[in-house]
Amino acid sequence: MATVVERLPIEPLYLWAGLTGLTGLAVLMSSTVSLLAGVGYFFHWLMILAGLSMILGMAWAVRHPDSTDVSTSGYQLGFLVVCAVVVVGASLQQILALA
Repeated sequence: MATVVERLPIEPLYLWAGLTGLTGLAVLMSSTVSLLAGVGYFFHWLMILAGLSMILGMAWAVRHPDSTDVSTSGYQLGFLVVCAVVVVGASLQQILALA
């Protein structure tokens, strides 16, 4: 997997930032929809803060690439991909259930 990442035409930083931003956006959206639907709890407010912090952290890392050390480890990237898929899938399921 590490050789696949090294051969991609994009920087690993942008790959990591995109996956982190996607995860943060999914968490932010599902928690916001839950609160708007009236089934939100204190946990959802914390998840909104977590989603915002992931998006802001991703934006900061892209804006300041010199201070960011991004690992090209296949295991870490694979774990991040799995997390992004699970969070986006769970968020979509939650949003569709509330609709």
